[in-house]
Amino acid sequence: MLNYMINTVIRLYNWVRLAEPLTGKDNKMSDKNQNWHQADIKAAIEKAGLNMSQLSRNSGLAEGTLRNVFKLRYPKAQRIIGDAIGVDPKVIWPSRYEDEV
Repeated sequence: MLNYMINTVIRLYNWVRLAEPLTGKDNKMSDKNQNWHQADIKAAIEKAGLNMSQLSRNSGLAEGTLRNVFKLRYPKAQRIIGDAIGVDPKVIWPSRYEDEV
């Protein structure tokens, strides 16, 4: 009987823990100051029919230049990427624009 109760509590705990992202609790993407994940940015660029290297070359930059945007604040690269995917850079990297009013 005790084992049954313990297993039931464990299953309930796991169910609640898995359900949290669905309810918005502890969901980091809902945080307004959360930057997009690098993979999400790359996926958006690919959905636009490009990749990072092509976007760099099309913008007159060296092939790997735009990749620096993932390591440091780079307003020009942020604008190029934002324009390519049709999203304001302030939406993609809100933490980099917090000081602007």
